[in-house]
Amino acid sequence: MDHIEIIQNYIDIFRNTMHEVESLEVFFHRSLNSFNDYYSNVLNEFRVGLTICNLFDSVLEKESLEEKNKRIAEILEEKINEELQLKDICTIVNFTDNNNVLRYSMIDKYFSNITYSPTAAKLKLDRAGMYNKILVESVISHIIVIFENFIGDVVRILIKKDPLKYLGNQQIMVSDVIQKGDVAITEKIEQTVDSCLRCSIDLLSEISKKETIDIDRHEKITVPFTEVYYRRNAYIHTDGHANKDYLLKVDKKYTKNIQIGDELLCDRDYLDDSICILMKIIFSIIFELLRKEKAQAKELKYITDYYFIRLLNQNYNLTKYIYKVLSQYNELEFSDKMNYKINYLNSCKQLGETDFVKGELKKLDVSAMQDKYKIAKLCLANATKEIYSSLVNTYPNSFNALEIRDWPIFINFRESDEYKQFRNEHLDDFLVGEIIADETVMQPKNESSINIEDLIEKT
Repeated sequence: MDHIEIIQNYIDIFRNTMHEVESLEVFFHRSLNSFNDYYSNVLNEFRVGLTICNLFDSVLEKESLEEKNKRIAEILEEKINEELQLKDICTIVNFTDNNNVLRYSMIDKYFSNITYSPTAAKLKLDRAGMYNKILVESVISHIIVIFENFIGDVVRILIKKDPLKYLGNQQIMVSDVIQKGDVAITEKIEQTVDSCLRCSIDLLSEISKKETIDIDRHEKITVPFTEVYYRRNAYIHTDGHANKDYLLKVDKKYTKNIQIGDELLCDRDYLDDSICILMKIIFSIIFELLRKEKAQAKELKYITDYYFIRLLNQNYNLTKYIYKVLSQYNELEFSDKMNYKINYLNSCKQLGETDFVKGELKKLDVSAMQDKYKIAKLCLANATKEIYSSLVNTYPNSFNALEIRDWPIFINFRESDEYKQFRNEHLDDFLVGEIIADETVMQPKNESSINIEDLIEKT
């Protein structure tokens, strides 16, 4: 394969994989929203039954027969709602021996109302918990499925690029070549890929070594991804509880307060972070391979345009990492690296890293640069009056109306009175939209088009 074909293959793998990640993001957030609606409806519809269930549990928590019966007398006087006490809804049989079976009878008036039944309410709540567990297992499992599909595609390209490096002295029978032709070679490659994927996490170090690349060049991204990988294994093999592999192979900063058998949390924040870590590891591998090929700005265009959309969608945890890497890539022109440095600092700013940004701005000399860089620095410093004055003097040559209206660097300026004033002064310009030829999505000027799915605001 020649240089151009190799780079295009890497870009294609990146494109296809990120579409998978986006699908997972949308599935997760929509499913989680649906689950939250369902859970809220259960709590609302069965609130009486759940209240009764909690009261019954407070009896069963008591250790002695006397304590249990005393608690029964107390809860019968408890108000279930504004109109009813527990004794209006049911009767409870006192304990005659110290067991853990509470017997009760519903008043006939409420017997047929399932929402008053503590048993039905508990069943509904337990099922809701199971639905949530299934969603969590599905998402964390699919994170690793996407990674394994991705890393398998990468290995296929690397084998074709340099067969000896990955196939070694493996042989193909002459009879197979005669009978199957190129299919025999394809089968050998697939056998090698399948063998590699038996422990796909190990491929990170193997590829790094064989390709002399550094996936952790800018951040130790393999460390958190390894934690996600083994947490997923724990969900598959030990029902989400820490196992020996997790404690042995995950960095100690994640396991210092965890013992075998402890439940491993997987809430919304954890899964969102895990999807972000997946995107970082995908970018890191692809970018390091492209870096090895000395890819130029035009060859990186799809990737850089993709992350501009992510910046527009305020995915700052991701874009902070991406733009830090891009801003330090020596094969790019100064203007490109400066644009990426500004996007990196803007991501840091939006994440609340104020002191760091202030320190970087002190070192950022834009006195001899174009007006757009001077204005961008003012935006990072929240100097709204100076931004307004600079725009008055340089508009539209520095930034046009669409860029001021839409671009991430102006996100804080757009909250100011100065922005409202400037917008009113150029209202006709600010009401204009643009559609790129042969495309169906509106986007900022000078940014090449991206698939419409990439522009969907992440829920």
